[in-house]
Amino acid sequence: MEQLDDFKCVARAVSFIEDHIKDDISANDVAETAYYSLYHFHRIFPAAVGDSVKEYIRKRRMSEAARELVKTRRPILSIAVDYGYNSQEAFSRSFMQNYGLTPGVFRRQGYYYALRDKMTEEYLLFEYKRRRQGMNPQLVKKNKIKVIGKKITVMAGGPNLKEIPLFWSEWVNNKYEQIIPLKKYLNQQFGICVASKSDKFDYIIGCEVAKEALVPSGFIKHTIPKALYAVFTAEGPVTESVQKTWDYIFATWFPEANYIYAESDSYELYYHKDNRLFADICIPVIEKK
Repeated sequence: MEQLDDFKCVARAVSFIEDHIKDDISANDVAETAYYSLYHFHRIFPAAVGDSVKEYIRKRRMSEAARELVKTRRPILSIAVDYGYNSQEAFSRSFMQNYGLTPGVFRRQGYYYALRDKMTEEYLLFEYKRRRQGMNPQLVKKNKIKVIGKKITVMAGGPNLKEIPLFWSEWVNNKYEQIIPLKKYLNQQFGICVASKSDKFDYIIGCEVAKEALVPSGFIKHTIPKALYAVFTAEGPVTESVQKTWDYIFATWFPEANYIYAESDSYELYYHKDNRLFADICIPVIEKK
């Protein structure tokens, strides 16, 4: 499924879903907005988005319900009914399966992340280009980078996909960036995967600082090593595009590249450009001999 028109039709269908996220809509309703038969639409939608129509709607509704839990004080039952659940019990079971917490605990914790971010036309066109043309990274030699931030230790292979977004939510909600002194750049933040030889690794969120910056209480200082990096640029929605880019790097780019992965820190650098959020994914590499 590599036709540009198909991606544009999926973007139109996604827009319809978002406009009717609380309504009782069917896959057939969505297919009609894309001007495709249901049979064909059931093939092109998951190929572009990564979920079936039904799964995409379910995850988006659950994501929006989770957002309301954290951002509003509406009763849990009211939120559950709005997003298609007949009872608070049914909503709680589904929420627990997806987020690993009950709605009440999730609300008290106060940190939100989406199971599925809203797909945008810009992202779908980015995904189309990535599939048709691949991604050609810049190869950049970078000196040591001093970062002050906060750290968690996560388990690779699944748990990290939930814990890291929650960590970002905590970081943003508590405005930790504002506490960091002597930042070199405004509105640039790092997500660092510290090199590890086990199935656990440290993940650091922080900002680049001047060498004389003092570490605030509760924060750490970390130095990203000097290295040659392959730099891939992903654009929003960040949760989807960054993960898809990581998948592409290790599943497609490395097997065909003249470089191998260097056992060192890799990181994501988040920044805004033209009012859009981007992420440079920087992978340390060594040229094949």
